[in-house]
Amino acid sequence: MNAIVINSALLFTFVCLFILPQDAEGIWCFQCNSAYHQDCENIKPNDTKSVHYKECDDPELFGKEIFCRKLIQRVFDREGLVRVVRRCGWVIHTGKDCYTVRSVGHEETSCQCFTDGCNSATSIFNHYTSIILTLCFSLFYLNM
Repeated sequence: MNAIVINSALLFTFVCLFILPQDAEGIWCFQCNSAYHQDCENIKPNDTKSVHYKECDDPELFGKEIFCRKLIQRVFDREGLVRVVRRCGWVIHTGKDCYTVRSVGHEETSCQCFTDGCNSATSIFNHYTSIILTLCFSLFYLNM
């Protein structure tokens, strides 16, 4: 194969992966508790202007896989009190993205997700998708 074609493909891959803008910061999640923030319960999807939309940048979480979590707590013996807590998570539940735990007097539903703002809305395009697409284009270019 022609060395110029290979070098061009490598340069194209380098430009796509390292020079084009990438999200190099941590994940952003909605972070609030309806006990203290009345609007926490009903955050609109993709409301990135919300005061509760913040980067998960706690130094204690460095080196851990950070994600977004939404908890819905129902306390039955307090007249059906419901609390919504949105925050950053670091201990992943490996079985399911959403699960419910029940015990005497209360129930808690926890959901985890891995893209910015997903504890209110979802995003389908992420960094891994861009890497896969770049590699596919490079392979296509090499086979031309």
